[in-house]
Amino acid sequence: MFNEAKAAQMAAYLLSKSGGSMNYTKLMKLLYLTDRESMRLTGASMTNDQPYSLKHGPVLSLTLDLLRGKLKSQRWSGLVRTEGYDAKLARTMQEDDLDELSPFGMKILDEVYARFGGMGWDALCRWTHDNCAEWKDPGSSRIPIAPGDVFEALGWAPEQAQQLALQYDEQRELDRTLANLN
Repeated sequence: MFNEAKAAQMAAYLLSKSGGSMNYTKLMKLLYLTDRESMRLTGASMTNDQPYSLKHGPVLSLTLDLLRGKLKSQRWSGLVRTEGYDAKLARTMQEDDLDELSPFGMKILDEVYARFGGMGWDALCRWTHDNCAEWKDPGSSRIPIAPGDVFEALGWAPEQAQQLALQYDEQRELDRTLANLN
């Protein structure tokens, strides 16, 4: 199940590292690459968002809807706002604003930012086109990206990638079930 609070905190954390503002396409690419790196290291997504291939590369679908204002959320808008093509911190960050992020999650965010934070949005789009084999050109549409495709693109053998994808899907289903119990 999509972890909206964690996605908002991840976005806010990256925005704080960049002085409080960045192009929202760049932010989306950094968030996608963070989720992807989490899958590489742990076999699990940090956001549990559904990735899609779009014209400008892979995205996290619900997170993109939040960035574009197509979904309304107090959790999101309490931390992140969008003005034109820029995402900005909605307010000064407090220590408890990042309570969904583990130290390991912050380490992944730091590493992704260190590697890609200096790139512009257009360079990040090109990089994801060239280096994220799970991305397929959707033309003017969009194509869902399956977890198994991400794991294969990360170098897992096809059988291992499918096993990891099965575990990934089982965990998402368990999360959904637990959320429905609350």
